[in-house]
Parts: sequence; C-alpha cells; structure tokens
Amino acid sequence: MERAEIEEEPLIFRKVLNWALLNWSLDDWKTVLSDEKMLFRSGVLQKTAEPQWERTTESFDENFEFFLKHSQQGGHPKWLYFDYKYMKDCSHNLDKLRNEINWKSLGLADVGADDSTIWIGSKGAHTPCHMDTYGYNVVCQLYGRKLWLLFPPNENLQPTRIPYEESSIYSKLNFFSPDCNDFRYFREITTCKKIILEPGDVLRVPNKWWHYVENLETSISLNVWIPKPQDDEERLKESIVQFLVKQLSDIEESKQILNPNMEDVILSNSSRSILDIVKQTFTVCQNRTSKSTHKRQRTESIHVNSGENLLLSKEDGTPYEFELIPTLPKQEFYLFMHQQNDKFAGSNIDGENTSTLSASTSINSKLLNALTHPEVIELIKDKLLNE
Repeated sequence: MERAEIEEEPLIFRKVLNWALLNWSLDDWKTVLSDEKMLFRSGVLQKTAEPQWERTTESFDENFEFFLKHSQQGGHPKWLYFDYKYMKDCSHNLDKLRNEINWKSLGLADVGADDSTIWIGSKGAHTPCHMDTYGYNVVCQLYGRKLWLLFPPNENLQPTRIPYEESSIYSKLNFFSPDCNDFRYFREITTCKKIILEPGDVLRVPNKWWHYVENLETSISLNVWIPKPQDDEERLKESIVQFLVKQLSDIEESKQILNPNMEDVILSNSSRSILDIVKQTFTVCQNRTSKSTHKRQRTESIHVNSGENLLLSKEDGTPYEFELIPTLPKQEFYLFMHQQNDKFAGSNIDGENTSTLSASTSINSKLLNALTHPEVIELIKDKLLNE
C-alpha cells in the first residue's frame, strides 16, 4: 500500500507510549485530581430509541473520588463521562499531569499538554457515532480499555446536523443499543473497522472518518486534533451551516436543534455577526491563507504545524511501526451489533418507540437537515468559491 493510501487509513501504534502516567493507578489519579471540580455527563445503561445525545444526558459537577466510587459500584444504572475537556481549561493544580504529557515523543513537536483534551469515563460511557470535519485525531489510551468502531467517510451512516455542534456531523444510527428489528440501515454498511485500545496504544483517526467510541471499563484517554491545510474550506462550510442553523433556531426549538455547548454561540449572536464569519472564512479560502484553529473554536490559534507527520515518529524522526486495522467481515459486524442489542434485552426507556432513526416531525428539523446535509453544503461551498 502506498504512503498516500496509508495516510487515509486509521492506524494503530501499539505500546509506543513511555509516559510515566501509564503506570498510574486510579488512586494515583485520585491524588492528582483531588482538588479538581469536574463536569460529568450522566447517561443510562439501558436501551434507547435514539443515540444518547448530549442534550438528553444530565450534567453536574463532582470530583474524581465520586466518579471512582460510582465506577466501582456494580450494577449501577448510569454511566459517567468527564469528556472533551481541554487541559488548558483545567485548573493550574494539574501541573503534575501536564508535565507527564509529552507529544514530542510521537513526533508532534509543536503540540503542548494544553492542546490536549482528556476523557475520563465509567464502563458504558460513550460518544454517539460522528465524524470530525477539522484536522485528524491522535488518541492516547492511558488507562482501561476503549472500543472504537471506524467507518470511512463515504459510508452512508445517515448524517445529521441535529443536534448541531460545530465541526461534528452526527450519525442517526444508535450503535450503543441498536434496534436489530429495524436493521436495514446497518445492513447498508460495507466497511467497519473495530479496534480495542489498551493502555499505551495510540490511534490515528484520519480526517472525516466516522467513529463510535465506548468505554469497556473505567477508561482514561487523551487526544489532540492536528490541523490540515484543507481545514480552511471546512471552516467555510461550517460557517455556512451555522448561518443556516441560526435562521431556523428559534428559542422554543433551540434545545431540540442545538447541542448544549452551541446555545450561546447561536442564540447570543445575530444573523449579521454569523454572516460576517461566513465572509471571513470565504476571504481566507480565496486568499488560500492558513489559520489553524482548535476543533469547535473559530478564532483561537492552536499553535501547531499543519500535521504532515501523519505516521507518527520518535523524536529523532524514526517512524514508529504501525498496524493497519482490518475490515470486520460483515457477519462479524452483524454479530457485534446483535450483541450490543442483547446487552439491554427487555429494556426500553422509550416505550414503543424503537425506531433506529429519529421520528421527529418538526418541519424546522426536516428543513434544517435537508439544507445542512454534507452534499448540499459542499455544493454551496463550491458555488461560492467558483463564482
């Protein structure tokens, strides 16, 4: 396989991390995080008709000791997730943790600890299937095991921009508790790569690969998004989506349309100010200048290079050995999905509504999904740039 082809594939780097924090026990983590106030999300370990979107989960502040007691309590009906938290937003009391994070050891010389996001979750904590539109993703597994399902960008996983979150295109498919009586959408999937990350493993997720992620036990991981040159056009597309979302997000329906972290961005800004962002990103694309930004953030610089070292290497430039993740045979994929369904046999918190896809009848939602479909936004972007 040619290098260009390899760079478009998910890669697993086994046991390449030599960070001291890989040897930390949960008690060590409790000591380091003892004074940190942590915002957890809580979802249910039950069957649900739809994916457990962020807006349907509870959020509350607690500490790591509370999380640890929860995780060690067998038979608990809920999962907890301290997810997607940038280290730069954590308190300065975590300098001991920051000092142990060394992205240079993976050849990412310009990436610092504060560019990292940390994910701490109990068994069953998961992220609904989605793709990231900016950059590519490097994930380091620090504690516990984590399941990843990966699908190439061209798979039709029923994309939706509801709930709307900048740079995240969600799938309507429920991989945590699929309805195997309504399996037609899963049968259309041709390529799935399944990998379980162990402590010390590093996963590189290419740009726009769909991924579903679930903790198989108490799990701690770090990741960083590395910008790519084509992010300029992706930011233009995201600003177009944001402008369309603004037009159709009235106060009454905002909680159904918006991810909670986007409510201030959409509701507090005028259509004019969002249109100004469209103009700015359009100008950047016209001028072909490069402005790297954090995922989810439009203006703040990440201070890293554009990420040409896609294969990861040692500090001296020697490439690490990697494994290509094999495609799961169809029958094994179907078996896995049935196992996911069987975990919650007889449990359905949504009554009779067990449809795989959302049954929302809101004309706003239907119109927004049509207007913001990736194919439509790509066409609008091309028309703008080629006018």
